[in-house]
Formats: sequence, C-alpha cells, structure tokens
Amino acid sequence: GGNAETPEALDWMKRTSESLVRAGKNNTLAGTYLCRGRIDPALFERMTAMMGGKVTPEREARRLASETHPDRMDLERGVERFRTIFGVNW
Repeated sequence: GGNAETPEALDWMKRTSESLVRAGKNNTLAGTYLCRGRIDPALFERMTAMMGGKVTPEREARRLASETHPDRMDLERGVERFRTIFGVNW
C-alpha cells in the first residue's frame, strides 16, 4: 500500500534482497521490482483500531492511492523488468 519509490521503501527492498541472498549458499540477486499494492481493508481496519481508531488525512490519502494498484502500468513495468533480467518474451 505504500509508495514504492520512497527512500524507506527502497531501503526496505535493499535490506530484504540482501537478506535473501545471504539466506542460501548459491543465491544470486538477478534484479528487483517493487510497486505499490492494494491494502487489505481488514488489515487497514485492524491497524486503524491499533492506532486508536483515527485515520489521518495523509493515511486516508495513501489508502485511496493504493486502491487501484497494482494497475496495468505496474504490471507492464514488472513484465519489462523481468524480461530484461531473464531475456524472455511473453
């Protein structure tokens, strides 16, 4: 549900990727792809309850922005990313 282009998201992707590479003897990172995703409404409600039941305008804006993702452009960028990594035409 978060913006995949923020410094925090990019840092998370870097740390997660490095951790996955370290997790196996012969793991090699071929590439990464990160895009905004939908927020599960039930999860949003649970998180809202944990945060005192209030939704800030900023949080609501992020939720609304995520409702249409992954969208066609996200999927096309993902396909192109994997195509460049693996050299496969689909």
